[in-house]
Amino acid sequence: WGFEGLFVSSAGASHPIRLFIWLGVAEFGGKLEFGKADPVSIPLRITTNPDMSKTLGERLFKFQKVTGPASS
Repeated sequence: WGFEGLFVSSAGASHPIRLFIWLGVAEFGGKLEFGKADPVSIPLRITTNPDMSKTLGERLFKFQKVTGPASS
């Protein structure tokens, strides 16, 4: 599973933030909500399981905050 969003730095620049879930099971978490003025809401619950091949501290997920362009 992977999720990506943006954060705005104090300088006003937008940078991506990412969340990677190594092993997870998704299930529907409630009712769908629709509205002309509101975005569609899809409640989703993700249960994570540890990936024992990863180092301690990264077995459930990894959070990545990009603060500059790639160096290579």
